[in-house]
Formats: sequence, C-alpha cells, structure tokens
Amino acid sequence: MRKIEAIGEQTLNAIAGVGKGAWLVLNGFILFFNNKRNWQTLIHQISFAGIMSLPLIAMSAVFIGMVFTIQSYWVLESFGAASEVGLVLGLSVFRELGPVITALLYTGRVGSSITAELGLMKTSEQFASMELMSVDPISRIVGPRLVAMVITLPLLTMFFNWVALLGSAFVAGKLIGLDSGTFWSNLKNGILFYSDVLPGLFKSFIFGLIIASVSLYHGYFGDPTPSGVAKNSTRTVVQGSMLVLIFDYILVALMR
Repeated sequence: MRKIEAIGEQTLNAIAGVGKGAWLVLNGFILFFNNKRNWQTLIHQISFAGIMSLPLIAMSAVFIGMVFTIQSYWVLESFGAASEVGLVLGLSVFRELGPVITALLYTGRVGSSITAELGLMKTSEQFASMELMSVDPISRIVGPRLVAMVITLPLLTMFFNWVALLGSAFVAGKLIGLDSGTFWSNLKNGILFYSDVLPGLFKSFIFGLIIASVSLYHGYFGDPTPSGVAKNSTRTVVQGSMLVLIFDYILVALMR
C-alpha cells in the first residue's frame, strides 16, 4: 500500500508541477507586454541566450556536418550515389539534426544558467524585495527570459543548419573531391522550404517553449538553498533534454 501511495503522491505532484509551470509561462507572456521596460531586458536576454551561444553552436555544427559527410560518403559510394551526399545531409540537418542538437546544447548552456540565476535570486530574497517595491518578478524577470528563449532557439537552429552545410561542403569539396556545383545543385533542388525547412523551425519553436518552461519553473519554484540550486540546474538539463526527445518523436509522428 505504501508503494501505491508513493506512486499516487508522485503522480499528483507531477500534475501539480505541470499546472504551476503552465501558470508561470502564461503569466510570463501576458505580463511581459504590460511593461515597456521589459523590452530593454529582452534585448539583454537575447544577447545572452542567442549571441553568446553562437560559438558553441557553430563549433558543434561544423564538426557534425563534417563527420556526417564522411560517414554518408562511405555508405553512398558503395551504391554509386556519392554525389547525393549534400542532399542526404541537408535533409537530415533541416528535418532532425539541427532542431534536436541545437535544443540539447541550448538546454545545457542557457536553460541550466537561467535556472541557477533565478535560484540565486530567490536565495538572496531578491524576489521578495521586488514585491515589497510593488514590482512583479514574473513580469520583470520571468517574462523577458521566456520570450527571449522562444525567439532565439529557432534562430540558432537556422544558424546551426547553415554552418553544418558549410562544414559538409568543405569536406565534400576539399577532402573527398566531389564537385561543389553538384553538391549545391542537388541540395537546392532536393530541399523544399514547406516540407523540410519549415517543420524543423516549428519544432525549434516548440523546443524553445519547453526548455524555457522547465528552466523557469525549476528556478522560480525550486528550493532556495545552495544545494537546491545545484539540483534544480541538473533537473533542468535532464528533464529538458528528455522532453525535447519525447516531443521530437510526437511532432514527427504528427507532421508526417
């Protein structure tokens, strides 16, 4: 009986957590637009979440594109289709690799950082101080970070896609010896915006909303202790990554 009670209690806590997270996200979106000062904070958060993530995204994208090209070439060459390396990479990157890998990297860098930041603010009672000054912390703190994360992840995904293609083109043309004109021609003719590029960007938007919800929830409602901040940052990375993979399957199944 105790095990059943424990399972029931954990289930109820999980449902309550989803409700609290949905309430936080909804209020964050609504209250963000009620204060003009939030736009300045939004620019700062876009710089932190987007621009500061470019080196990590670029380094990962270029090597993933290069490695994938070599692996694809070895397989396709045995079938006499080595010239289709660019098309295979493009389809894989735009549909799957770009959105998923960018979201996982984003969770580790931005999501955990925002959770730790909000946790430290709560530990130092900055939220309570803001409430004493009649400043809503959801509007000033949660809202700009939420909007910034939803905006920057699709943009970073687009950046990842094109850097991966450049890395692939370099390996295909300089190391493997494939004709660069054929590489880009097959890529241009085989990639369709509405069926290949747009679904990946839509997935990135959903992933950004998921990662923002998880990181802000654990930062805002987490235990305001040093050990609690560390554990909540870890939970953000683990839960955010798992939810990205789960929703990736769901979205792929629904969109096909």
